[in-house]
Amino acid sequence: MARAYAPTERRPAPSTAADPAPFYFAGGPTGCLLIHGFTGSPAEMREMGQYLAGQGLTASGPLLAGHGVTVSDLAQTTWQDWYASVEEGYKKLATHCKQVFVAGLSLGSLLSVHLATRQPLAGVILLSPATWLRDWRMLLLPLARRFVKYVPNEANDRRNSDLKDPEACQRLWCYDQYSVEAAYQLQILQRMVRSELGQLQAPTLIVFSTLDKSISITAGPETYKRVAASDKRLLILRNSGHVVTVDGERGRVFEATYQWMMQRIEDRAQ
Repeated sequence: MARAYAPTERRPAPSTAADPAPFYFAGGPTGCLLIHGFTGSPAEMREMGQYLAGQGLTASGPLLAGHGVTVSDLAQTTWQDWYASVEEGYKKLATHCKQVFVAGLSLGSLLSVHLATRQPLAGVILLSPATWLRDWRMLLLPLARRFVKYVPNEANDRRNSDLKDPEACQRLWCYDQYSVEAAYQLQILQRMVRSELGQLQAPTLIVFSTLDKSISITAGPETYKRVAASDKRLLILRNSGHVVTVDGERGRVFEATYQWMMQRIEDRAQ
């Protein structure tokens, strides 16, 4: 039976009714750690976790430090704090599972790469990899962080959303604002992870959409090119926004991810 663990406190975002609580769905000896994106929450990974659990896997979606409460909490965290949340989630999952995969969305993809260069993972799934972003304002962060604390989260405005499914927003929980300092921490992590792609040896599946407004149009192919693993695959979507785990092609993403993981397990067993 699925088990869900809730944080001690959280502030529901006014634009969504989704639950930002972390989740743990107990299943078989194969586990998958599902890591959400920047300013988001496990809500955007929950349906994927439920799907994988339905296929007999154990699925865990940790809540990253500073997320799921208030944006001021996020402003006080660093990328090391986010990674500590991921590593803690991995260690808990590894105590119950013989092999562990990690699937990360956006910021979660960066943390997944960092984890994979430090822990023996069965495979890595990079969803909408945030290795290169589209927003040119990221270049101003080193200076802007000294004068600006918060900016509106434009992706949380339905008028600017790139999501194609009109009900996709109901599956999300995210902050209405960005912490500029936290965005700077994301930038630091991003640059470091780009250099780590050449060390990534675990089997890697990269999923990205050509309609994603958050990451660079070249992020998917360039990440694929730089990953060192000989076993790697690029899955291209053409009718989804940035959060591919809640949009109209999510079913395809879930099934393709599951089949890809099962093939890696079978290959290792032979």
